[in-house]
Amino acid sequence: MMLGQDWTNESVSDVVTPKSKKNIIMKSSAHYKKGISKIEGKLYLSANKLEFKTLMISLRTEKFDINLEDISSVSLAWTKFFGLFPLLPNSILIKTKIDKSYKFTVKNSKKWVSSINNLIDK
Repeated sequence: MMLGQDWTNESVSDVVTPKSKKNIIMKSSAHYKKGISKIEGKLYLSANKLEFKTLMISLRTEKFDINLEDISSVSLAWTKFFGLFPLLPNSILIKTKIDKSYKFTVKNSKKWVSSINNLIDK
């Protein structure tokens, strides 16, 4: 990091761990839908897991991994206006083998779905 560089899109782990050592296939800003709230962070895809981390400036901290071998399905989902009216199909829905669901709003949602499905189908 250079003096005066904007840190708003970096988490502590991003600053400490060189990106070349993480084997990241895809990464994107993301909103994780948890209950009625949305938590802003970054979503990372590697060869064996999906990882979500909140931003340093976020009020709520959330960090978790989903092993790709635990995923039963990945599909496009609709972002809903006030949680009721379908607005855009820019979310991905991850379902695990133990019936836990995760919903993320990301850019290039179709590419995310395709990339994750390609990895879990191997």
